[in-house]
Amino acid sequence: MGNINKTISVVMATYNGAKYLREQLNSILSQSIRVNEIIIVDDCSSDDTIEIIKDYQQQYPFIHLIINKFNMGVVKTFEMAISNCHGKYILFSDQDDVWFENKVETLVNNIGDNLLIYSDAVVVDQKLNKISESNLAFFETARDFSKYRDYLFGNNVTGCTMMVNREILTETLPFPEFKIMFHDQYLALYAAFKSKIKKLNIPLMFYRQHDKNVAASYRSIPYSIIIKNSGKMADDIKTIKNLELYSHNGAQNDFNLASDFFLAMAHKKYPPISLLCFCKREFSLRMFFWFIRMACLSKFFAQLNYNLAPLKAKIKKWVAQ
Repeated sequence: MGNINKTISVVMATYNGAKYLREQLNSILSQSIRVNEIIIVDDCSSDDTIEIIKDYQQQYPFIHLIINKFNMGVVKTFEMAISNCHGKYILFSDQDDVWFENKVETLVNNIGDNLLIYSDAVVVDQKLNKISESNLAFFETARDFSKYRDYLFGNNVTGCTMMVNREILTETLPFPEFKIMFHDQYLALYAAFKSKIKKLNIPLMFYRQHDKNVAASYRSIPYSIIIKNSGKMADDIKTIKNLELYSHNGAQNDFNLASDFFLAMAHKKYPPISLLCFCKREFSLRMFFWFIRMACLSKFFAQLNYNLAPLKAKIKKWVAQ
């Protein structure tokens, strides 16, 4: 592949994605403006994924396949794909979604001088039946992600909805060795830190949910997993904090608050007063009291209250009828 300037790359990580892969590739190849290259890195699939990709390569020589020698996981697999693409604009693709035909054109026409742009998506089941009109609605109940530090506590940028300017890669690659954070949150954090992130409140794709990929936002997570994941996120926040990218004092304070937040969620320390004041000021009232319940009650009582949440929701719904 030669050096490509001001062109459009699509990067995709695949793993046993044969069932839906053709539908997704067809939607990318049917865009209103042509993409210049599709870089696919396969993470040791055992189904027909590689055969399907090779079949498409015969007709579309700008599709390039790299096969990992061992299973690297989704973050490092995407890093491999990014490292092998050449476009000025880079779109991230899952293996099982369906893009609207104007997705690429809309993102390219609206990115401006931003480092990252992302859109909404229609959430669908495996047969493309609508689950929700808005994927963003699941993530923006507690905060509006108007400040970069919001991305230290959560993420509203789903990787398959985003496009980045190549400029962001000079500062963010290679990806750190994360325990739980994904590349989309990491890239969104940096773009927001630089005040170069843009949201489009319109859906540009069908975001497919099925038994093998159901995102955390669309399933019930056991309380024990929340504790475990919070501890991992605290470690990831510490890893990012130590990067030169965020070395100035203001950012360091934000990272300390985020670290204390997840350590409290993991029941490894009680939240300091400074964190409680921050959460009261920055979070929605519902989110604030959820944090108090999860972080300040003992593990036993917090878990008991957490496990009763679905029952309380059913009672509220019954009373309202």
